[in-house]
Amino acid sequence: MTEGVGIVALVGALLGPAPPIQRPKSVPLPVQRPQEPEPQPPPKPQRPPEPKPAPASPSSSPPLSDAERAAELDEFTENLEPLPPEPEPEPDPEPPPTRRAPPRLDPADLVRRGFVISPAVGATLCGHDWCDSYRGGFGGQLELGFRFGTLMPHVSMDGGSGSDDTGVLEEQLRLPRGTIDSSRTTFFGVGGGLSLFFKKRGRLDPYTSARLGYTRTTSVFKVGNVQYKESVSRGSVRLGGGLDVFIGRNVSIGPRFDVTIGFAGRVCVEPGNVEGSPNGSSSQTCYDTRNIEDTARIYAQDLPVPVFIGAQLRIIIPSPGARRRTGD
Repeated sequence: MTEGVGIVALVGALLGPAPPIQRPKSVPLPVQRPQEPEPQPPPKPQRPPEPKPAPASPSSSPPLSDAERAAELDEFTENLEPLPPEPEPEPDPEPPPTRRAPPRLDPADLVRRGFVISPAVGATLCGHDWCDSYRGGFGGQLELGFRFGTLMPHVSMDGGSGSDDTGVLEEQLRLPRGTIDSSRTTFFGVGGGLSLFFKKRGRLDPYTSARLGYTRTTSVFKVGNVQYKESVSRGSVRLGGGLDVFIGRNVSIGPRFDVTIGFAGRVCVEPGNVEGSPNGSSSQTCYDTRNIEDTARIYAQDLPVPVFIGAQLRIIIPSPGARRRTGD
């Protein structure tokens, strides 16, 4: 019975509320503040100890006099070898000459107004049957004018000369082979006209021209010491054109082509003239080109047509105000 009561009491003690926990009360501790050190005066600078003079060595020699020093210096310098000469400084290489680019030609500054001189050289050719024996030759022309922007009235003169094929000429004249010793054809023309330029600005300067004037073509051949001459003198229309390129403000150069077409006129023949004779030709026969078919060996449509192909140099001497009126 007693054991049962004890078990019940033990179970009740385990299941009952737990006794409160008692914590120990905190005790304040004294706080110790660090003590600040007292300020001390800065230390006084101390002088470094003066070096003690080195004790005189018993073996040191007495000081030398000025004369002895000079003698030793002379002896020392006599034993020195001379220094090699310093090499001469090489001259700096000259820089290569700089090539300046040619100044660019401003198209707006080109001269297209003023007095014009236009020489030309090239080859002189000839068309149609009358010139079948002509081989070709050298020719030239000179043109003078005044340019007003795109128009230029001018006067001009042209000429040329070349050798003939004697074999072809003998066939035309129905002469035996080897009869003609030499033969030559010459050309001459003169007149006035107008040139038209197609551009007002730029370095390229194409143009066309027309001239009304006079033309003369002469063929001279020799048989022994006798000289024969045949000439064609006619009115003419000379048509041409070309392309100039400005290489300077007032200078241009370029190819040129011209053809001379004759009209009217006459053909004259000198049948024989002894070379060197003071009396000249004994007779000269001329035929009008209108009825030349009835009186001569050739037709009017077969008469010579001179042709010129060459290069021309054109120089324009500016007139007052040319710089301001280049586009007229």
